Amino acid sequence: MSVLKSEYDLEKCVDRVWYESSNVIYSEFYEHDNDNFGELYIVFKGGKRYLYKNVSYMNYLYFKNAVFNEGSSGKALNEYIIKNYKGEKVDDASIDDIVGRLNEPDKKDTTYFIHGDGDVDEFVFQGMYANTLDYVTELSSDSRFAVMFSNKYGMRSVKYLLDNGVDSSRITIYMKESDVSELDGTASECIIVKIKDEKYNDDFIAGQIQRCSFEDIAYVSQEAISEIAKISKSASIILRRRMS
Repeated sequence: MSVLKSEYDLEKCVDRVWYESSNVIYSEFYEHDNDNFGELYIVFKGGKRYLYKNVSYMNYLYFKNAVFNEGSSGKALNEYIIKNYKGEKVDDASIDDIVGRLNEPDKKDTTYFIHGDGDVDEFVFQGMYANTLDYVTELSSDSRFAVMFSNKYGMRSVKYLLDNGVDSSRITIYMKESDVSELDGTASECIIVKIKDEKYNDDFIAGQIQRCSFEDIAYVSQEAISEIAKISKSASIILRRRMS
């Protein structure tokens, strides 16, 4: 069981995932506008499609996180979705359409949300983080990056990217209006999104950035040191943040 492709439709707020599985082959999660729930469509082998209404974003992430980590799609679906929500059989999906969209070229203009431990010394950064940034920039010269000014790892990453030739127009920094004067050097040439102090909240801003980010770059745990060059999926990162 593995994930073949994942994409987030920012305009419609829909998370779409394609799977290589003997059970679930495709899913769509339509987020609600005003709460932390959504409608989940699951397509099974052969095209049968079921709708699960008012699924909590957390349960969806539990399901998606389990699958992304090479778990069984059937077990994850039963544990986090079927046990908690009543499925409704809807019109069958077109397998040809699903396969056709799977084979469409990925977006070149990918945005990565950079975040991680608050305090990162230079030794740790060079040993654990720098090669992750190198890996991403080598994947695509069109990659874009989003960071929060309040995150020291993110801002250290901005300096590294700029020092290594990444154009400032490809980096967006989210920050409080009152912090703008603290931004200096080449980082001040990046795209700056200023947010009123009373509205700035790390969890809220991280959630907003995640909506427009297709991937995350983050240091996960001591156990992941040997695999730090790999990219972690947004759902997995957000799930860990909410669980911590």
